[in-house]
Amino acid sequence: MLHNISDVCINVSYAEGFGLSTLEAMQVGKPIIAVKTGGLTRQVVDHRDNTENGVAIDVELTTLVGSQQVPYIFEDLVSHTAIADAITKMYETSPDEREALGQKAKDYVASEFSYQNTIDLWHDTMNDTILNWRDRYQPWTCKTI
Repeated sequence: MLHNISDVCINVSYAEGFGLSTLEAMQVGKPIIAVKTGGLTRQVVDHRDNTENGVAIDVELTTLVGSQQVPYIFEDLVSHTAIADAITKMYETSPDEREALGQKAKDYVASEFSYQNTIDLWHDTMNDTILNWRDRYQPWTCKTI
């Protein structure tokens, strides 16, 4: 319901695996503002023609963080100025242009992230793994110096 009453969805996550909230917004025809990081890149930038489904914010700084459980994670950061510029850019577009952009986003989601397409890709991946794992298997070895 919140996506339906919104003009745009903003996701400025610094380490996003996929971005379900932005996908949901696109499904109801809302343009998105997102950092080009992780799975958000594939959502905010239409890989078929390299156009944007809203406003794509370029990463300004990448840092390497981690812990003992997850030793290496890259965080992609943007400035508050870049976020403000993206919001301003979206609201400087006319309501008709924003609606057209939202429809483009909705069509993109239907084409690239439909349930059937996702199920088919998952099925193909699992089938390939089952049929070909032996050919690709490489045993783990511990090398000492």
